[in-house]
Amino acid sequence: MAYMGPDHNHDLISNLRDKLLCSIISLLPAKEAVATTLLSSRWSHLWRSLYRLDFDPVHVEDVNLLDLIPFQIIEHVVSSQRTNVTVCRISHSPEDWPSLLKLINRLKVNKSIEELRLTCIDDGNGTVQYLESSILPVSLFRCGTLRVLELNNYQLSVDDSIAAAFEGCVNLTTLKLNSVRVTPESLFRIICNCEFLENLSLCSCIGLDYIKIISNHNYFKFLELRNLDLYKIEIYLKSVTELVLDNVQYSKRCYINCPDLRVFRAFGKNMTNSEILGRCCGLLRSSTKYGEEFLSAPNLCVLCTELDLNDLRDSILFAFILKSSVRLQKIDVTNRANPSSSKLPYNESPFWEKPELSNKITPHLKLVWIRGFAGKEREMMLANHLIKNAIMLEKIVIQCDDNCSREGAVITRTLRWLPMASMNASVILKPPSKFMTEVGDDFGNWVSTLLSYSAERHF
Repeated sequence: MAYMGPDHNHDLISNLRDKLLCSIISLLPAKEAVATTLLSSRWSHLWRSLYRLDFDPVHVEDVNLLDLIPFQIIEHVVSSQRTNVTVCRISHSPEDWPSLLKLINRLKVNKSIEELRLTCIDDGNGTVQYLESSILPVSLFRCGTLRVLELNNYQLSVDDSIAAAFEGCVNLTTLKLNSVRVTPESLFRIICNCEFLENLSLCSCIGLDYIKIISNHNYFKFLELRNLDLYKIEIYLKSVTELVLDNVQYSKRCYINCPDLRVFRAFGKNMTNSEILGRCCGLLRSSTKYGEEFLSAPNLCVLCTELDLNDLRDSILFAFILKSSVRLQKIDVTNRANPSSSKLPYNESPFWEKPELSNKITPHLKLVWIRGFAGKEREMMLANHLIKNAIMLEKIVIQCDDNCSREGAVITRTLRWLPMASMNASVILKPPSKFMTEVGDDFGNWVSTLLSYSAERHF
């Protein structure tokens, strides 16, 4: 052990200035920050000078009303602050509604709040869900200092003038709406009024039967849509670089135009996911009043999605992406079986072995990750195609599915011995996630386990 000197037990924290101590304490949940008053008389006043107040329960996913901090205490802590609060996170019950509105107005009056996160918690069974009684007037968020706003389980009132929705939020850069009831008209006006909005996230929102997001400025960079059931999607964002579509359903139209897209993540039910991916990559096109529904994304670098690698239609889509996305560097695809896979009534020719596909892989492709691999014929052909033709490939990772058969595991192992187009490429085989969690990531050990189990059953 290294020699610490005669004063190694000296309390170095006590030498810090109050301002620095307050900054450190601000990083704690508010309940623990106030509890520091018990440490010494010097600390008794530090909790009154916090720039960040976090009144959220530790485990939000399991929260119930017993976990909440009484709102009277929240009001007392906020009103006792001697410095400006810039970050505030509050979880509350429906009964605290009138007090919450007053508290938000108090934070606005200080003209210092930059980040605000609000969550309404239902009683009932202790789960977080949307509440009809939690109605927020859109005029409440007319705040020029607000930069980040997250709302969970509320209803945005349409009683105010829709044109005034979020008016004055000139500095708002990040907006997250989770389980919020909002009309398409209100959402459109919110986006129009927040001129410098950079990040927008809509998750499980209620009342949105269609989405129309149009912005020509150069600030909008990130759009996330999750768990939405729509009949129409219209997205025209010339500066967005990352788009996330997770379990987004539509029944009528889907128009997406993001010409500067760099990162695209698309997940969900196979049919809708494939159609959205096809539109976003330019394979499926149609005309709109704004022009062609998608301009190809020449700058696309990262693609994460779900496809049925044994489906002919999804295979054609995958081949088109490899050809058209000339700057694509990383592909992360999860193999998901589609019950409506296109099956032909006759023997199909090996799609991935067609000569015209051999030189149709983007030359910048460096990393491929395939999850849910089962060693089936078309999956093996795809892996063969990538290994033999991707000239700049550095790594291909193939992780088998939990339900992969013994035969599938054995044939997957042969991918390591294929000739490679890239001298720097490596083929990494991984066992299913369940095996990795319980045993380890040794692929050979997993295959041996399957072979041993099969031999035991045979005897």
